Amino acid sequence: MCNTLLHEDPKWTEIPSLTIQDRNDRMNSTEREPNRSRPPRPPAEVIRWDPQDPLPLALPHVRVHAAGYGRTDVAKSAAAPIRPIWRAWWGSARGVIIRHEGRQIPLRPDRVLVISPGTPITRQVTRAVDHLWVHFSAGHPYDRLEGRVFQQPIDPDTRARSAHLAALLERRGRVTAFDYRDAIHLHAVVADILLHVPRTAWPIVHHDPRIWTVIRFMEQHRGTPLANDELAGMAGMSTSVFIRTFSRQTRQPPQAFWQTLRLQRAGILLHHSNRTLPEIAEECGFCNRYYLSKCFKRRYGISPVAFRRAGAQA
Repeated sequence: MCNTLLHEDPKWTEIPSLTIQDRNDRMNSTEREPNRSRPPRPPAEVIRWDPQDPLPLALPHVRVHAAGYGRTDVAKSAAAPIRPIWRAWWGSARGVIIRHEGRQIPLRPDRVLVISPGTPITRQVTRAVDHLWVHFSAGHPYDRLEGRVFQQPIDPDTRARSAHLAALLERRGRVTAFDYRDAIHLHAVVADILLHVPRTAWPIVHHDPRIWTVIRFMEQHRGTPLANDELAGMAGMSTSVFIRTFSRQTRQPPQAFWQTLRLQRAGILLHHSNRTLPEIAEECGFCNRYYLSKCFKRRYGISPVAFRRAGAQA
């Protein structure tokens, strides 16, 4: 079994979206969530934008949820549950095969295997192999790249950083926090992974600063009900213009996009925390565990309980 190298701080706010395209249309439905009471929230700043201003640079908002180093157990071929996060694996030797859309991709010591959010895979272990893994998110729009598996060469700098992280775990066993240098090593590895994703693979997005600001606000308030008129007022638009602009630029209406963020957060907590389903529902802004389960299964095709169980087995 793999020892845990780093777990996310439960106080962190996380990550935007991932999508599974064949369920997107259902996510875009106009179904409304049961009413929840709205806790008080400081008024948001109204954004004014000149269309002649340049568009903002969307830097990744990287959050590492967990990382570890350990030995895989020899097992028969098994489907890994879909994850709303990026996954990266380095193997010390051959012995693990990943299957995706008819491709067979071996885990190699000279390559890092990178799986984008929302990607279904099957893993087969033919012999026990020591490997390093990292689970992370990068924020909108980077987490919208879905259904892809990449095999990237390991350059000398990344090899040195990954060897340092693996050695750290071997020396200290279970680690739940890094000093600043080790944390920088880890984030540098993630940055290198994103840098080597082919340029043509990234989704093309064009957001004006008002939409970017609303998206960041959504990311930071996943547990708070957000009405379209509130978001429109924050962007300095009428509600109808805001909904049209947001939908055109993100390919989802505001409420569907916001629910995507909350379901993504729920998936992360199910996999990387011991919180109960009612606690996760409350933190992610769902009125109760039953409504969370309904939305989660509609999006991922699996119940939250089965999702957590599959993750534990994997």
